[in-house]
Amino acid sequence: MKILISGASVAGPALVWFLHRDGHDVTVVERAPALRDSGYAVDFRGAAFEVLEELGILEEVRAHATGMTGTDLLDAEGNRVGELPAETFAGELEVPSAR
Repeated sequence: MKILISGASVAGPALVWFLHRDGHDVTVVERAPALRDSGYAVDFRGAAFEVLEELGILEEVRAHATGMTGTDLLDAEGNRVGELPAETFAGELEVPSAR
């Protein structure tokens, strides 16, 4: 079966891998003229770990973890009055999107 995937960010290439493995003829199109060298971080949680493991790249992805920490909350004088934990903003594992 021939399949066309639009988008070569994160999900597109992962889907290609699984479809190609199962014998499909897959083409990916991307309108960006080149790979982006910046962007938001990519967060992984839950079932995504099973996918990374099946792709054989879980440990490599873990090696690029951002090590994101929490965000301090300050009062008007700059005194720390609280913290938002890293999990507020990120998944269980976060890696930079830059390629």
